[in-house]
Amino acid sequence: MSVVDIIKHNLKLMTSEGEGAMFGLIEDESIGASSSMAVDGKKYPCVGVNFFYNGETGEIVCFSNYDSVLEKKFERGTFKMAIDMERQRRDIYFKIVAVSFGARSTRAASKVLEDTVKNYNILLEVRKQGSI
Repeated sequence: MSVVDIIKHNLKLMTSEGEGAMFGLIEDESIGASSSMAVDGKKYPCVGVNFFYNGETGEIVCFSNYDSVLEKKFERGTFKMAIDMERQRRDIYFKIVAVSFGARSTRAASKVLEDTVKNYNILLEVRKQGSI
């Protein structure tokens, strides 16, 4: 798969619901329990969203808090996401404000995940404006 295809795959998992998708996991998390962050001058509660990914390519396998089988085969990362509790649409949470990578992640994989986050945040802004 090309880098562009991997980013598209990652974005699909990040914007869908169901088993292994990001929105399904967010619904089960404790929002604001551990931190908050100021974004554009406003303070938002945050949630950590864990995922497993290929440490060589950056391809996200699934969003999950723990899986002993996946943990042996893939790297584990976390997106720190600021949550807009007053959102009008269920699919718009706000934005990813930080990402952490597994210890064995290659620079190429980290770059793919960073680019995925940039594209997710751009997509989010477009959705907030009602264009999608």
